[in-house]
Amino acid sequence: MDTGNSKLEEPELEPEVPMECSNEKPEVLKGETGSVIPLFGKLSNLSPETRIEAAAEFVKIVKNGSEDNLNYSLNRLVKGLAANKGWSRPGFTMALISILKNCEKVKVGVILEKIDEFLDYSNDNENEKGIILGKTFCLAAIIKSKKGNLVEHVTIMKELFKIIRAKEYLSQEYFI
Repeated sequence: MDTGNSKLEEPELEPEVPMECSNEKPEVLKGETGSVIPLFGKLSNLSPETRIEAAAEFVKIVKNGSEDNLNYSLNRLVKGLAANKGWSRPGFTMALISILKNCEKVKVGVILEKIDEFLDYSNDNENEKGIILGKTFCLAAIIKSKKGNLVEHVTIMKELFKIIRAKEYLSQEYFI
């Protein structure tokens, strides 16, 4: 029996990585000023000040980061708008608006493609309401950013009308 002061060493655990980025290398997710990964949690924070700071930091990192970093961030923001976790929808919407307004390389057409790819409620019956709300928030972010051309704006309006016709309760919530 060992009565010394020796301690069993615990194995080092790797940091928890969100499932969406499990195939990505961590260095891909860094810009000149840091990583975007912790900012997703801050965008979901109850405090509006924390969400605003996170959105501003997000823009700095994405603006100076790689194309992979930008693509990962946009994918995660669009997908995240379907989640009902904390204050994620307002925070993710704010980040998306900020990126659209401040990153010239982000085009509205790219966001519309990501909406089609990730927020198709016909493929996910379990989270239909979340996906519809996520889609609505994405479209609202594009409108709020004041970016896009006439064809893209017509597409946005058509999508919003499809949502209203499919889910009448949303017409009261978002268009009054």
